[in-house]
Amino acid sequence: MRLRSLTCALALALALATAWLGGCGASVEGGGGGDVDAAGTSRSDARTGGDAGGGVDALPCTGGDQRTTDSSGTCYEAFFGPLPWTAAQAACAARGGALASITSAAENTLVTGLIGTLDAFVGANDVMSEGTFTWASGEALVYTNWRAGEPNNANGTFEEDCMVVEGGRGGSWDDRPCDTTITAGAGAYRYVCER
Repeated sequence: MRLRSLTCALALALALATAWLGGCGASVEGGGGGDVDAAGTSRSDARTGGDAGGGVDALPCTGGDQRTTDSSGTCYEAFFGPLPWTAAQAACAARGGALASITSAAENTLVTGLIGTLDAFVGANDVMSEGTFTWASGEALVYTNWRAGEPNNANGTFEEDCMVVEGGRGGSWDDRPCDTTITAGAGAYRYVCER
């Protein structure tokens, strides 16, 4: 295992030790303002969180550049980044969550709506076993939306161990290098936290 892969695996294990994951569903909040449900009705978000199960108090669903809370109360926050995958996972853990796990088409649509046309890291990776993607929680992917020909590990050119949702391609999935950081502009990686 290369040093980068070992570093990713260790960072992933650390992030998993403090991470907490939630469910899926539907209300949308914009980047600079109020909290708006799927019907467009403004509401205030009085959730205070509490202990998120990892010893970190969850913050109200008010962070990120875009955010939404689904019908089960799960908060999704999209940050415009850019950050490498392990740093994004650590940032989510610091907020009492983890990089998002997408378990349904509805949840994929919700996440895609948050990230617009850019790509964003979510919690899937194959760091522990090449070619076997799992969520940061260790759970298998039960729903997938891989773009045709993906995951492909850059056709053998270099390692692509972490997954992005491609906003500009309708929410399809692609494997990318975990340590890729692209400066702001077209193609800048965002990341989506779930708690």
